Amino acid sequence: MALAGHAVRALYLEAGVADVATETDDAELLATSVTRWEDMVATKTALTGGVGSRHSGESFGDAFELPPDRAYNETCAAIASFQWSWRLLLATGESRYADLMERVLYNAFGAAVSGDGERFFYVNPLQRRADHYEEDDPGRRREWFTCACCPPNIMRLLASLGHYTATASGDTLHVHLFGGARIEADLGIGAFRVDMTSDYPWSGTVSLRVRSAPQEECGLAVRIPGWSAAPRFEVNGTPVAPDTADRGYLVVRRRWQRGDVLRCDLDVVPRLTGASRRIDALHSMAALERGPLVYCFEQADQPADMDLEDLALTPGPPQERTVTLPGAGHSVVIDVPARHLTPAAGGGLPYAPLRPAGAAPGRSRQDGQAGRTVTATAIPYFQWDNRDGRPMRVWMPAAGLTHLADT
Repeated sequence: MALAGHAVRALYLEAGVADVATETDDAELLATSVTRWEDMVATKTALTGGVGSRHSGESFGDAFELPPDRAYNETCAAIASFQWSWRLLLATGESRYADLMERVLYNAFGAAVSGDGERFFYVNPLQRRADHYEEDDPGRRREWFTCACCPPNIMRLLASLGHYTATASGDTLHVHLFGGARIEADLGIGAFRVDMTSDYPWSGTVSLRVRSAPQEECGLAVRIPGWSAAPRFEVNGTPVAPDTADRGYLVVRRRWQRGDVLRCDLDVVPRLTGASRRIDALHSMAALERGPLVYCFEQADQPADMDLEDLALTPGPPQERTVTLPGAGHSVVIDVPARHLTPAAGGGLPYAPLRPAGAAPGRSRQDGQAGRTVTATAIPYFQWDNRDGRPMRVWMPAAGLTHLADT
């Protein structure tokens, strides 16, 4: 039941499978598509939501074959994943599909377009080395590619984003994606009109103000993002418990009046993320996320005497700063504790005997590990490659950090 072959074609096919299953009320067919979606998420999806780990055939790789540097993650595959998840969301009403849509939108898809909107990525890796070369991946965004499937696909999704914001089901309006929007829905018992305001994803505060509502009781449902550990909600200043959620949505039922406000405070705070031990390429690595955004480290943001490849993240509280990034615009960057490791010894094979932690060094060559305590700066992944072509990493070596999921 696992996905294989060309990632874009496979996911477009799955979107069609979900459509057929829904139109024909074929529960068994829908269940098989859901099973493949679950397998893709669990074993073949990058932290950014990108899929397709192999340049050869633009294809899926084996389970847990998710190398950050060799990742293909075609932009069209991100869009296809988004569209498949959308259909499964409509068919099931489960928020996990909207969660993946959001991850894809702000990261795997968001990184595809440059800050000025004039260049794009066909391939979206999670790491770029200083000496990067790949025949089918120039490493920088381009104005055009000979295979021009991505540019019109990007424009199609951007032009239709409003279509995915909210849906109506029975007498309930469901809000799936957050941002600024004017939402109007016919609930059968009357029109429900809501204005949504937010500085999302920079801020986790989302306000839904009612402009008009049916005279009868109806529901207003908002997605509780899977990344939000401590969300808070209130209606007209009165707290609402998130444990009233239905399939991942907070549902508030009442006789809504003009001027009523449902306020959502989602805990958009930095968090360190680890990978499953089954992803061989990411052993002892850590990544940084904030709200729906995946972050990355570019050489451009580190001091001149700090080589990105010699940095390791360490425990400690991250600090946020609001800045304007040249070429990318408004941003929230994050400073995190790190260690600048002493450079690895050069010459000979890049391998050496291991020794227990704390043991006295032997006579054989060892990669430098002591180093000095420093601060490393990360920017949102979608804003990378807007300044120069120097190195970038999403996944960083981790020193003194434990992946709790695997202990």
